Amino acid sequence: MADAGGGAKVGPDRRLTIGSRRHQANPPARVEDAVEELFLTGRHRAPVEVVANEIVSAGGSAEAAEVDALDEQAVDTHLQSVIDKTGRVDISFNAIGIPSQKIRVPLVELDVEQFSLPIATYTRSYFLTA
Repeated sequence: MADAGGGAKVGPDRRLTIGSRRHQANPPARVEDAVEELFLTGRHRAPVEVVANEIVSAGGSAEAAEVDALDEQAVDTHLQSVIDKTGRVDISFNAIGIPSQKIRVPLVELDVEQFSLPIATYTRSYFLTA
């Protein structure tokens, strides 16, 4: 078995669904040696497709899909499509992100909406993708 980060052991017969954000697709997606099949998702398909193509080019198996991790129906539909295809999902990894220009300012310059955005976004996405 291979180490898939954080000490978690993943056998070669496992499948992994990753909600990948544009600027952080590389670290979690690089567990391709430890899994049989990767299903990569993101709000925008193009950046995720690049990572999936790299994995396939290296001999792995990966598919890219456009899925908004804040859209309950989209998450459920994608999850069901993966289960229908593979029979199960062993690991789901959520790497949702918020554009830094919305939150990378001094706290005293944030309004309540900007302050609440990461809290609400991460909480909702983790709930929906759990």
